[in-house]
Amino acid sequence: MQAILQKTFGADKVFENPRISASEDVGAFSLPGHRIPMTYFGLGAADPAQLAAAHTAGKELAGPHTNKFLPDPEPTIATGVQSLTAVATSLLP
Repeated sequence: MQAILQKTFGADKVFENPRISASEDVGAFSLPGHRIPMTYFGLGAADPAQLAAAHTAGKELAGPHTNKFLPDPEPTIATGVQSLTAVATSLLP
């Protein structure tokens, strides 16, 4: 998946985050014994100027699952659709 996303968006836009212990139910979709491969990826949703300002100030922007999360809707949705489409079509024979 990482290679497909790097080809689609450029290697400078796709990176691997350190693994974290998150509380998500996504793993349940792989079925017992992990018979269906699955992966989980994050999608940047912040306005680039707001993100840069936060980093300059030594702060982090609020993430999902909070009432302070402020994604930039149009590019976030467009990038999400493009990401999922690129990965899904790469799996077709």
